[in-house]
Amino acid sequence: MAVAPPDAWSPRLAELGCRYIPLAMDNKGVSPLRDLGLLLQFRRLLAAERPAAFLGYTIRRNVYGSLAAHRLSIPTVNNISGLGTAFNRRSWLTAIVQFLYRVALGRAGRVFFQNEDDSHRRAGLPGCRR
Repeated sequence: MAVAPPDAWSPRLAELGCRYIPLAMDNKGVSPLRDLGLLLQFRRLLAAERPAAFLGYTIRRNVYGSLAAHRLSIPTVNNISGLGTAFNRRSWLTAIVQFLYRVALGRAGRVFFQNEDDSHRRAGLPGCRR
């Protein structure tokens, strides 16, 4: 099963043998209400599907998908392709993002970093191993 926003690549998932479930999300916005809605959507979906594990691969999936999976005792694996500005700048928004990452990754079975620089900046992210 693969869950992602619909896009041009979505049909390819079926070609690869995955059951695709569309899940709309606002990847650029900063609305706490939309993010809460996404968390609830993840929880509903994961409760219905009961997958053997959850794999997160973007900020919102890593955070909200992992939080929902933890609540349902579903093991998590997270992939971080880049921490980006969330760990470079100092603002109230980046502090929130860092806090959410710490909470969400706190019980992850494994966290993978695709970027060596990010693996060195992982300080404070529980579950992160080299």
